[in-house]
Amino acid sequence: MKETDLAAVVVLYHPPLGELRKNILSCIDEVEILVLTDNSETMNPEIAELAEKWEKMVYISMQGNQGIAKALNRGINYCLEKGFSWILTMDQDSRFLTSLKGYKEYISNQDSRNIAILCPTYSIEGESQPTPATAPYPLRKVIQSGNLIQGEVFRKLGGYQEKYFIDYIDYEYCMRSRKNWITIYYAFRK
Repeated sequence: MKETDLAAVVVLYHPPLGELRKNILSCIDEVEILVLTDNSETMNPEIAELAEKWEKMVYISMQGNQGIAKALNRGINYCLEKGFSWILTMDQDSRFLTSLKGYKEYISNQDSRNIAILCPTYSIEGESQPTPATAPYPLRKVIQSGNLIQGEVFRKLGGYQEKYFIDYIDYEYCMRSRKNWITIYYAFRK
């Protein structure tokens, strides 16, 4: 497996199937495996069937809403067990408007041992964020969706804090990264 082989984890909670398919299609061809961790109360047979049709897709039912941190940890740990070094974290309502090529180029050309997260440009309600003029650019905190998480750093930090059900998990992870002198980088412009 090459270091630029990426895995992805998408956290679900009662997702609209049409929107979910569109969002999955925005990145599935650029990752080696896509793990769907479903926080819905019961297994969703339509999504499980969708996952069975794609060789590289895995569906994990959390059997109830366990919180986003627990769902991310479960999906990321699954990817780490499969040997992936970098894992893309996504929400069910997020999608890529460009390719993951910027991530792969950065990983190929940089010493990334001390990087916790690579962050893209986000478009939130039509506004691009962050907007540094150059990349790479160190950041203090980023939202969780759309980021590339480095597996070894994830292990070192102990994953996302499951005591936070949904809010603060991303900012707390960033805070622990900085506290351990591990960098968060804005990696590329869209």
